[in-house]
Amino acid sequence: MKKEGDKAKSYAVHAVFVIIVVMSVYFILTSSPTMTGHAVLDAATAKAKLESALASSAMFGQLQQASICVVINDPGQPLSLQAGKSAR
Repeated sequence: MKKEGDKAKSYAVHAVFVIIVVMSVYFILTSSPTMTGHAVLDAATAKAKLESALASSAMFGQLQQASICVVINDPGQPLSLQAGKSAR
């Protein structure tokens, strides 16, 4: 038989675990999508999202010079965007 203190301790551990799981699911469902999770309607919006994501990227900020090309292979509207950074 478990003692009353062990039961309370076990209940508290399970309650904290359930609260963490519920909060994690809530955070996942309500957080904004990452760079790969945005659906855009046109090239201007896609370019703005790319520029915004690169500006806030820790890795891109560390580079002195870089050039990347992003290709969106949509059969209805193929799109290619170029982004670059130069040392000035």
